[in-house]
Amino acid sequence: MASAAKCHDGALTTVGVNSVTTFKCGHPRTNANSIPHAKTTRCRICAARQAQERKQAHEKRAAAIVRLHIDGMSRVEIAGALSVSHSIVCKAIQRYAPAAPQLARDPLYSQRALQVAAREAGANVEQLRSNWRYPRSIIHARWAFMAAMRRRGASLPRIGKLLARDHSTISYGLARAQALRGNEEFEALLARVDAA
Repeated sequence: MASAAKCHDGALTTVGVNSVTTFKCGHPRTNANSIPHAKTTRCRICAARQAQERKQAHEKRAAAIVRLHIDGMSRVEIAGALSVSHSIVCKAIQRYAPAAPQLARDPLYSQRALQVAAREAGANVEQLRSNWRYPRSIIHARWAFMAAMRRRGASLPRIGKLLARDHSTISYGLARAQALRGNEEFEALLARVDAA
């Protein structure tokens, strides 16, 4: 007859004729399947599965961070929105963000995009750069231009220089453009400006 006893690490040990040792998870406890961990041992199979799950969760979070960064949110805003530390946001952006800005490959893109945005608003480039707030199409064209430039890797000060505005205004415009995502008219406008 066999008797059961608990090991110090929680593994169930059966002592008897055909003694078998297993971890709590049910996997057999062998030298090849054991990882020494502090005063106990861990199941190598479960540890590998947990590491894979953690890696997938980290990659998913990093993708969300990069997407928000490209859409124009600041690092502090991203950290607050996702409830993570600022250093995690910085590391994810540094590791996963696109390495080479697309603007470097096409230096005339900004001028073309500005002209397309002005044409879509029924205005000229100077009106787009002015402080005009009406008609609403001018404001939406500005926001679409900001979002398109940000997608291409332009910094907030660079976009601000093109529109004769300061970087905080560009940050606000990018937030408004993000809020308009899902609006069919704005999405179509953004696609036309982005394709310039």
